[in-house]
Amino acid sequence: MKKRYFISFGVLLTFLLSSCLTAQYKEYKFEMTGKTSGQLTITYKNIFCSHYDDEISVEEEAEQDYSELVSDYLEGTTVEDDFPNAKMISKKLFEENNQLCGQIVLEFDNIEDINLYKYHKKAPFMFHVPSDEDYFDSNGEKAPEFIQLVVWDKKAKVLELTTTINEPDDESLSLLSIWNANK
Repeated sequence: MKKRYFISFGVLLTFLLSSCLTAQYKEYKFEMTGKTSGQLTITYKNIFCSHYDDEISVEEEAEQDYSELVSDYLEGTTVEDDFPNAKMISKKLFEENNQLCGQIVLEFDNIEDINLYKYHKKAPFMFHVPSDEDYFDSNGEKAPEFIQLVVWDKKAKVLELTTTINEPDDESLSLLSIWNANK
């Protein structure tokens, strides 16, 4: 029985690790509407599939990744699970510059609900860039390389940050054509 469990788990793990749904850029826009409340818009630019599974074609892998995108992120609760104390306003996929993009909009009552931080009310806004993203650009100030942190003035009303997630390569396939075929 244990052997069958480990084989089944191995097959599932191989399937999950064989696909790579990703994006080139991730844009954060924090708009403060109150002292601790506001709206967060996250935009994923150039959503694509990185091909890793030699058992299936890149097109088949892209179809699987698109299904994951729709079921887990657009129709599912993956985003809501990442921000359980924020209110989901909208989720959508759209085309921009011949690339598939995705956007989520959240409302928050407390900056910590969306991973912003101030250690006291006169302190600057701070955001820790996730470890699987790299700082690209911001209207704030990037901290030294040893810490993945961006800092904005305490009076700022709009905080913007762009990170890079993955760069497409020869083995990548944009999900735009699949999205267009399924609209």
